[in-house]
Amino acid sequence: MQDPAKFGLQGLPIGRDEFFGSGDDKLFGSSSATASFDFINRQLVGSGTITITGGAGRFSGATGILNFSEIESLDQDPTAPLKGQAFLSGSFQTPQKTPEPRTNTTLFGICVIGTGWLLRRG
Repeated sequence: MQDPAKFGLQGLPIGRDEFFGSGDDKLFGSSSATASFDFINRQLVGSGTITITGGAGRFSGATGILNFSEIESLDQDPTAPLKGQAFLSGSFQTPQKTPEPRTNTTLFGICVIGTGWLLRRG
């Protein structure tokens, strides 16, 4: 979990991963990762796991696991932000909504039985 206090940064909220899609679609999760600097090849090499803990829009209630790896080039300026691409693999699920029972079929069945009973009596 991304706890800023572990790095001496007090008073900041614990972070989370958030992935944005189209409209209101989002995935939320927390990550566990490792990274190392390869100064010979001037790269940052990282990998880890993102545990999906929820979502919004079509992904409401999502759960799952995504694995990622990335290699980022190190800039000459050590204060420059790192820019790279992460490659994801894994899966997540969203709960399926159970349709509510409908009363139309039941009412129709009762009408058919009642009509048949009345016709039979007559």
